[in-house]
Amino acid sequence: MRFNNLKLDGETISYTDESGYTAMSANLSLLLIQEAWNAGVCFEAEADGFGSGIGTQGDWSAIRDSSDEALAKMLQKALNHILTKA
Repeated sequence: MRFNNLKLDGETISYTDESGYTAMSANLSLLLIQEAWNAGVCFEAEADGFGSGIGTQGDWSAIRDSSDEALAKMLQKALNHILTKA
């Protein structure tokens, strides 16, 4: 994925896709987690936004609304995926 029109506002990063649609607006951790999720990394075991042990059920909000502890585990998994591909 290519990032176009990347904007930083405090801790929030947003970017638009080729059509001008705001494709993501979140903190850097969620941006990295989303990129790994879009690349096929599974976060079912880590996500707890719908409750512990329920997973994502294919819904981004289960990741986005997860606890800080769960987000830290997902970020670690995302970084391991992203950095081993570099």
